Amino acid sequence: MSIYLDVLIIINIYVNYFLLKATAKLTHTFLSIPRCVFASIIGSLFALMIFLPPLDFFINFLLKLAASAIIVALAFGISKERFLKLVLFFYAANFIFAGVIFAAYILTKPDFVHYNNTYFYVDFSLLALVISTIIAYFAVSAIRYFLDKKASLNEKFSVIISNMGKVVSLCAIADTGNGLVDVFSGKPIIVCSLKKLEKILPQGYNEAFLSDDIDFLKDFIISHKDLRGIKLIPFSTINSGGVLPVFPPENVYIKFESKNEIKHVDALIGICKEDNGKCDAIFNPNLII
Repeated sequence: MSIYLDVLIIINIYVNYFLLKATAKLTHTFLSIPRCVFASIIGSLFALMIFLPPLDFFINFLLKLAASAIIVALAFGISKERFLKLVLFFYAANFIFAGVIFAAYILTKPDFVHYNNTYFYVDFSLLALVISTIIAYFAVSAIRYFLDKKASLNEKFSVIISNMGKVVSLCAIADTGNGLVDVFSGKPIIVCSLKKLEKILPQGYNEAFLSDDIDFLKDFIISHKDLRGIKLIPFSTINSGGVLPVFPPENVYIKFESKNEIKHVDALIGICKEDNGKCDAIFNPNLII
């Protein structure tokens, strides 16, 4: 059988996209869709190495390492504090996906498989590829779950939020008690004091968020176009419960005060009307692993 160039490129764009998203999930690192797509397209070009004569192991290893570094740099940028970690997790995602593909190969026994220079071309059906990706995603999620249980709380942090062209910095703590997650996006929620968020919220809206009337809040959000991105997330604590207004900021960063390191995270911001005397924001420590 023949290797179709268009199929090879399209499959690798699809796989690279998944691998980058898996890397972002494993590291809780923000990854925009345009950068992910662009890095996936550029990364797919390295799959053309499958047409080259078999290369020496050392040369092949260096080329593969360079390809991974380029893909990660295009997707996440280059940060001296986190770049190596992102590359390592990108490799981890590769191993997970390769394991699932190998299992699918054993079960389905496709008619044609070609492997050369660490790249493979498998005559899988689209359904088999999608199912393999879903299984690999759940494997990544399981690994992320166990990693989250080992988070360290012995740090001082700041949460830096930009929204509507304005920026605010809040003192923050990592607390496993904050397990709030948006069900639809899967993004964790950083709970912040309303008083500290006033600067980056539409002027005059803070009074509405002080209300305990859920129906009023729903009507208020629906009637204001600049609040369409806000959701109401149910929450409960030992002493109380209710709904928490949540919105997607333009950007959110967590700063490690002891190391002067900043991480761009993918999270939503929850608006809490009650002030915590010890800090302005609370996030789950899984965001910083």
